[in-house]
Amino acid sequence: MADEPNLNEKELTQASALIWERYWNDFSANRTISDPKSFSTRLKRFFSRSGGVELAYRIIKQELGSLNGKLILEAGCGVADNSLRLAESGGEFILFDTSISALKFARRRSEAQGADAFPVQGSIFHLPFKEYVFDRAFNVGVLDHFTPEYRKLSVREMLRVVDNKSKLVIVTNDARSIIHPIAMKHAKKKGTWRFGFKDAVSSLKDELGEDFDSAFIKEYSRGFISQFEFLHYFLPQKGIFRSIAFKIYYLLTFPLNLLNRIPGQYLVTVIEKSSETSLLYD
Repeated sequence: MADEPNLNEKELTQASALIWERYWNDFSANRTISDPKSFSTRLKRFFSRSGGVELAYRIIKQELGSLNGKLILEAGCGVADNSLRLAESGGEFILFDTSISALKFARRRSEAQGADAFPVQGSIFHLPFKEYVFDRAFNVGVLDHFTPEYRKLSVREMLRVVDNKSKLVIVTNDARSIIHPIAMKHAKKKGTWRFGFKDAVSSLKDELGEDFDSAFIKEYSRGFISQFEFLHYFLPQKGIFRSIAFKIYYLLTFPLNLLNRIPGQYLVTVIEKSSETSLLYD
């Protein structure tokens, strides 16, 4: 198990937990559980495939590979969109998050779906699991809410709990994104930004440094088109105009989906753990 958190980690964990608990509590308050296999859900996913949510899911699915018979950790799952979709193809999932509200909603969804997915609450800086437990681990949009020091600590923890030769897939906000910082600045000015600190990552591989040289790390960027989705912060936060604007955006960008192969919204870091990497924890 990991060491006990120090004072700075506790303060950061508590502040982060408060932000996300408020957000996910509001998010789940009036939400119903939709059928992920329904025609309307599949149609919506198909036509929004140029957006960030669908792009991130495709990246994760491709990088994780076959999940049959595997135990997978989503370390910072929110309401578990990605894990519950992946669970349709097999595997057992641990849904880990700091927010109780998010995990309650994720549990309702997993029970309705009949997925092998189980919620666990805690801090990503000190995961409550033994070494070598998981066959895969991943998260999307989690580590970019921390400074480089705590990103490194989070990666160290996730690598600790995965088995040798296992994969860790991390998707963060790419520093090459043009639209995101403009949209975030506008949202903060208007008071509509609810997610606390958020950073842009140039290279997680470089941030990890020589301590992680024994692990195989590949890194690339995707999401030139999907980054324009962040322009929604310039729209009214509720109402029919916002809904119509999203539909128009997805229809216009649907034929341009291949342009998401160009660097933009997401930095993807894939780490394969080796037996030498395990020496970090001895």
